[in-house]
Amino acid sequence: MSLLFGALNFSSKLASNHTTAARSAVLQFFGADPEVYTVIWTPNASAGMRIVGEGYQWQSTSRLFIGQDSHSINKIVFIS
Repeated sequence: MSLLFGALNFSSKLASNHTTAARSAVLQFFGADPEVYTVIWTPNASAGMRIVGEGYQWQSTSRLFIGQDSHSINKIVFIS
């Protein structure tokens, strides 16, 4: 049984290393400072928009614009 846990641990560490490398590559591609920006993975665009919608500190003057071509179901611009 310890071999099974050891294999899962190795696999988890390997996945973590690849995820860290992918985040770094995305930040580098956009020229984004990792001290300022964070890359997160979401299962789809809707989940990503939900994170922004629920987590952002909205003000009465805040606006969120989503282009029609950024997601296949977006046919309107959301304004908050």
